[in-house]
Amino acid sequence: VPDGSAIAAALTPLAEPPLPGAMLRDLSSRIHRAVPAGEPRLVYLSGALDYCIDSPTNQSSAPPRVLEDDVTEEEVAAFYRKVCSSAEEVRTATKLTWRNKGLTSREGEVMAHIFATERLSHLQHLSLEKNRIGDDGLDALAGAMAGGALANLTRLTLTDNAVGDAGMAALVGALGRGAAPPLQWLYLNSNKIGSPGLEALADTLRQNPLPGLQA
Repeated sequence: VPDGSAIAAALTPLAEPPLPGAMLRDLSSRIHRAVPAGEPRLVYLSGALDYCIDSPTNQSSAPPRVLEDDVTEEEVAAFYRKVCSSAEEVRTATKLTWRNKGLTSREGEVMAHIFATERLSHLQHLSLEKNRIGDDGLDALAGAMAGGALANLTRLTLTDNAVGDAGMAALVGALGRGAAPPLQWLYLNSNKIGSPGLEALADTLRQNPLPGLQA
């Protein structure tokens, strides 16, 4: 879809929350019909809301925030203990699975501080499924990524993290500005993303159409 108009048209009617499963399935069907068969996989929508992004070049109207350097050494040490990982393990890992660790929004900010400091160029897969980093944590993570951290990330799982539209907008903004260019899979299902989050995606597609989309 060279100008993204068909995808934008598919998203336009969904302007009011909430978005029940039936509506999301309808959205998935609309997008599927709008995109030619054989296009590169870009966004995946089912039951809840899952995204899969290939090399985004779009711009978003919601830039990620600049990280504030207010994280203490004690918080960093406590974070490593909570995720049962050492600093050296994190620095050299290609895959980190921190599923169901009880991470809060503040700990999401601490994590983002670590990523911004260490850069973690080796990391390819990051799974944060079933935590509670929320919009603030994802906003901080997006800021770290926009600053060049996790530059070789290909898979990011944020399933069930109490993320809403604000967090979605920050992440879309970071990806639109070139964060993690190899990113292929981005999972955001079982969160609290509603119409504004979908509208942010639609705006991104209208302004800078992405290479391909498949439901």
